[in-house]
Amino acid sequence: MFAILLPTAHCPLPTAHCPLPTAHCPLPTAHCPLSKGGDTMAAFEIQEEADHTVLHVRGEATIQNASEAFEALKTCYATGRRLVLDLQEVSATDVSFLQLICSLHRSCVRDGRFLTIAAAVSDAFASAMAAAGYLRLKGCSFAGSAPCLWQGREKP
Repeated sequence: MFAILLPTAHCPLPTAHCPLPTAHCPLPTAHCPLSKGGDTMAAFEIQEEADHTVLHVRGEATIQNASEAFEALKTCYATGRRLVLDLQEVSATDVSFLQLICSLHRSCVRDGRFLTIAAAVSDAFASAMAAAGYLRLKGCSFAGSAPCLWQGREKP
C-alpha cells in the first residue's frame, strides 16, 4: 500500500514521523511527542565551514527520531569532509543515537576520514554515555590508530 506522507497542522514533519490521528493516520496522539505539551523533537542542522562540516544536534536524539538522525549523519558523511558533531544542546539521548555515532566513526576510520565530537557536550549526553558504558579509558579495537570518540570523556 502506498502512503502519502504529509505534514500535519501542528507538526512540519511527515506523518510517518509524527503520527497524529488524521484522515490518513489512525494512530493515537500518545505516539507523537508534540502532543504531550512540548517540543521534544531533535533538530539536526548541518553547517558547512571552510575546512569541515558541523552537525549541530538540539533537543532529544532518541529512538523516536533515529531515522532523522541517520539521514543527517549520512548527509554529513556524504560531504567527504572532516566531520564535527556539536552535541552541546542535546537534552536527552539513548543508546540508539550513540550507536549511530559509533557506526559513523567506524565508517570514517575504515575510509580514512576524520570525525570528532566537539569538546563540550551537554550533561544529558555525557550522562547517557556513562549509563550506556561508552566512556573508555583506552580506545576501542575498531578505531585502529584513530582516536576513539568516547575515550577521555569521563567527567573530572
